[in-house]
Amino acid sequence: MTAPSDELASHARRKGCRKEIIIIPHGVNPDRFSPSDIQTRTRLVRERLGISKDELIVLTVHRLDRRKDLATAILALRNVLRHKPNVKLIVVGIGPEHERFLEIARREGVAASVIFVGYVSEQELPSYYAAADLFLLSSFYEAFGLVLVEAMAAGKCVVASNVGGVPEIVRNQITGFLFPVGDVDTLASILLKALEDEKLRVEMGCLGRKRVLDHYSWAGIARRYSNAYTSLSTQLCRTGPD
Repeated sequence: MTAPSDELASHARRKGCRKEIIIIPHGVNPDRFSPSDIQTRTRLVRERLGISKDELIVLTVHRLDRRKDLATAILALRNVLRHKPNVKLIVVGIGPEHERFLEIARREGVAASVIFVGYVSEQELPSYYAAADLFLLSSFYEAFGLVLVEAMAAGKCVVASNVGGVPEIVRNQITGFLFPVGDVDTLASILLKALEDEKLRVEMGCLGRKRVLDHYSWAGIARRYSNAYTSLSTQLCRTGPD
């Protein structure tokens, strides 16, 4: 059997799985997240959301439920805005906790800086990645974290909670930054550091895209599946099924 991360494979073993587990991560089409009309896409998204060219966009993409812990992102944004008021948090996704997260933003006085976009189609999503200056995922838990791979494919520096399969994707301080789950102060500090250093964001984004091309492209993932099935077929031919 296969699993997309060591974390998920370890979980299966803890639950009693005795079968061999081959780690094959999820993949993306890198070309989809590096469109030729990237500047036009960026401009249109900013115009649609009413964000000026002088404002910085922190993007997050996920289902709006408790496990994704958007509350930590909102609280960190509150701290960031005290030092850097030209930041907007763009939230793409729908879910049962939308109203609760919106109320948290209102309570913390940052509702004007948090834009809930709602559902975005697969065709439109690359435009939001293109428009972002930074990508954030503050989940309590992630078995893998495909949106991180998508953001890296778009050449974005990523910031994510150090949990589950996330550190298998994000190389801390190389392709992005990891922070302890729920640690608002550390997250705010990291966001400020990254948002104030465009050169650093660009360098990390370039390394992140290279990592995607090397490890998470559809073509490479397909080869790994092909090799795994070929190996399994060879074993079955030699020994027969269990």
